Amino acid sequence: MQTQPAAPTKPTDRRALSPLKHGLTGRIYLLSQAEQIAYDDLTRALHDDLAPSGEMETQLVEALVADRWRLNRVVSLESSLFSEGAERFANSPEATGDPELDLALSEGRVWTAEAKNLNLLSLYESRIHRRFEKNFTILRKLQADRKAALDQAVQEAALLAALAESKGEAYKMAEAFERRNFVFSTAEIASMIRRYRRLKEAKKLSKAPRKALRVAA
Repeated sequence: MQTQPAAPTKPTDRRALSPLKHGLTGRIYLLSQAEQIAYDDLTRALHDDLAPSGEMETQLVEALVADRWRLNRVVSLESSLFSEGAERFANSPEATGDPELDLALSEGRVWTAEAKNLNLLSLYESRIHRRFEKNFTILRKLQADRKAALDQAVQEAALLAALAESKGEAYKMAEAFERRNFVFSTAEIASMIRRYRRLKEAKKLSKAPRKALRVAA
């Protein structure tokens, strides 16, 4: 029995990949090895700087990474357009031989020839920047709310623990944290309460009137 030859694979329409090439509007990136390393470095840096906690904050930081990468690429693409234009002009009969004058003339040529692409890049940059700022604001609001809730949990646990100690009663300090969806070990909670008490003591000390220093005779 003769086997039928496999049907030829239909070539992929390149237009389907167009939003992936520049990474400005696409959600998927086609990155070189060097670009992947740079993207991973940016991801680590922003995670370290913004310190997300929980899935929502982590997702927002990932969105910020992607948009920061897009903004960097806008600058890179614009620079490439002008660099390529300067090189072409320097090798053209119109070149004067004066580096500064040739650079100025080449930039004028690029602005004229690439006006549509430059305007498009500017439009992308504006949209991406607005989205970046919006996500950054949401992230900071979530983090501020989380910090306020944690401060409330620490204060509540410290006060109720002190009350229980004065009455000789047992008190589960983790309760104040669990009700606010915080998960910490017993040692971590004890450390936060000790710090709260020391800060409270330090504030009292700073408000107390200071004794006048005696001047030695």
